[in-house]
Amino acid sequence: MPSSNAEQNLEPRRASLKILLFPALVAALALVVWWTTPSLGALPAYELEIVTPPSARQVLVADREHVARIDLGASRELSVLLRPRGTSTAPVDARVFLQAPAAAPGAPLTPLAVLTERVTPAVLRIALDGSALPEAGRLLVLVGRSGLLPDSPAGKASHGRDWQRFDLDFSSPAQRPR
Repeated sequence: MPSSNAEQNLEPRRASLKILLFPALVAALALVVWWTTPSLGALPAYELEIVTPPSARQVLVADREHVARIDLGASRELSVLLRPRGTSTAPVDARVFLQAPAAAPGAPLTPLAVLTERVTPAVLRIALDGSALPEAGRLLVLVGRSGLLPDSPAGKASHGRDWQRFDLDFSSPAQRPR
């Protein structure tokens, strides 16, 4: 005997897999969009201007495709200016690391002592005495929000939400003993 409509309504129903997966997919997509979309408060794009040596004067943006190549010359001094490309008043800090030319991928970087002058809260001038630098290598300059700057620029990322990285390949003649 066929079951009546009343009996069919009393049987447990299973939710369709489509009905269960759709909200989960929408939530995952919303999370991805939220995570990858720049939001208010993120560090604005910065540029690095090489001030000295004068022969290497150029302006760079944080871009892993472009690595500046500079000759430090006999003075072996480097001075750069880090400034936002737009309006910003967020205080920033900077760190400089040395990557030896023959270093294996993933090798630890050497933090360098630099003289930092705060021109405004968002603009920094960095001076580096290159007398302790090898004849060639790469400098990694990080700029980021005060207190949120990574301790080391691990990996190959050129930026994060609160920091940016600039790569400078340098060469310099060896110091001759006097």
